[in-house]
Amino acid sequence: MTSTQAQDRSMDALEQSLSVLPAGVRLDRVHPEFPWAQLGFAKFEPCYDDNTTIDGPHRFSATFWVVGSDGRADLTLLIERWTQWGWAVDDRSEQRLGSARATSSDDYRLVARLNEDGKLSLGVSSPCFPFENLDNVRAIGHR
Repeated sequence: MTSTQAQDRSMDALEQSLSVLPAGVRLDRVHPEFPWAQLGFAKFEPCYDDNTTIDGPHRFSATFWVVGSDGRADLTLLIERWTQWGWAVDDRSEQRLGSARATSSDDYRLVARLNEDGKLSLGVSSPCFPFENLDNVRAIGHR
């Protein structure tokens, strides 16, 4: 797998997840109610915690606010969608700060979380791929 393939498949999983939510819901780094709480840029990052190696396996990851979301209700819709896909779902939506993580058979992961105010975020990460497969990466947009 190359970085472009990892990025494309990850962003597709986000878009397909978003498509189950009501019209007008969108992904954004900044939530209008929390402009100070920007989520991280989509990026390629090492698959290991040791900062002494710079050329080991990498993965693609991105996290966005789900702006216009109905929080817990939309979390439930995402869990249903991921289950329909056959992804393994760790459903913790009934906890005070609900969350769910879904993992595909090829190790892509989607994570949805509610914050203290019931606002939803949605993240994705790809499986690891060899560092030498980092290729020219396109700019990442959002819906």
